[in-house]
Amino acid sequence: MASALDLSRVLVEQFWDDKDGGFFYTGRDHEALIARTKDPHDSSTPSGNGSAATVLLRLAKLTGREDLREKAVKTLELFGGQLRERPHAASQMLLALDFYLGPVREVAVLGDPFDVETQQVLHALRGGFYPNQVLAGTPPFPTPMFSVVGVLEGKPETEHVTTYFCENFACQMPMVGADAVLSELASEGR
Repeated sequence: MASALDLSRVLVEQFWDDKDGGFFYTGRDHEALIARTKDPHDSSTPSGNGSAATVLLRLAKLTGREDLREKAVKTLELFGGQLRERPHAASQMLLALDFYLGPVREVAVLGDPFDVETQQVLHALRGGFYPNQVLAGTPPFPTPMFSVVGVLEGKPETEHVTTYFCENFACQMPMVGADAVLSELASEGR
């Protein structure tokens, strides 16, 4: 999490357009160019602006950081007209928009990350394409970054793996053990 937040800080410091929003392809400390461009369209790789919006929205969901969400939303608003006119050219930006519109499921997995049951739960939750889900787990070693993951905040440590399914930081009853989670996911058709 610390690395992701640090990269998001660099992303905003170097590439954010304070005037119009969105992200440039070159950083502030890059050599002077005739024009600094930004584009929402995918090519052989996803668009930088679409990727940035997606990442910032996901980090905002995990941490509750409104400043990250605001930058992502402003990016989506900036390119809204282009998304309406040429949606097929900006699939990464559409994924970001879909994530923003939600609903997004926040999943918190608390337990020893080296425990077999915890591994089963994590494997099941990571086992498919779930673009509108964020997943946070107990770090393998004590870290101060644990406190910035909002979806983990206030969740007590337990003896067995405990999983919380949440939306907007409001959680359902916790599920204790791998079998409970695997059963829930099976009932959802996952």
